[in-house]
Amino acid sequence: MNIIETLCEFKAFRICWIFDSLSTEMKVDLVKFWLTNGAIINPEEAWRRTLEVGCIAYNANDEIVGVSSIYRDRLQPQGSVYWFYRTFIRPDSRVLGLNSRIFDTTFNQLLVMSSRVSDAPCGVIVVTENAKLESRGSMLRLQRKGLERLGNDRRGMSVWCKSFHPIIG
Repeated sequence: MNIIETLCEFKAFRICWIFDSLSTEMKVDLVKFWLTNGAIINPEEAWRRTLEVGCIAYNANDEIVGVSSIYRDRLQPQGSVYWFYRTFIRPDSRVLGLNSRIFDTTFNQLLVMSSRVSDAPCGVIVVTENAKLESRGSMLRLQRKGLERLGNDRRGMSVWCKSFHPIIG
């Protein structure tokens, strides 16, 4: 296993920022993780997605239990560029708060990156593909984290945004 810096710990998990610094061994481990857990079923797509990984959460046995991935895109063809965020946590590791900690860690690292370049994305977009996140309680938690609901995408999924530099007014 590669030695990578732990950014934070949460319960029995450690969360590491590995964006743009994955070894081939780590990519192979991520592909196995996604395929084994049914998160991604196509091996070629899983390999491509390794280029988008932001954070990896490990358990006490140094097994991958969660991953955030990010990619740059626009909500509208001529609109601002955002980081689009996804996360997957292994079913046996879905403890309350881990998903939130992975999001916060990813967001904070992207915020730091955005402060260093002039053409950086202006925030993070989350599309809630999990129906459980459509509950009133889940929506309130997203709002408390500073995300704003923008509406639904073409598939009917809720679209949320958290800007790096909120407009004050």
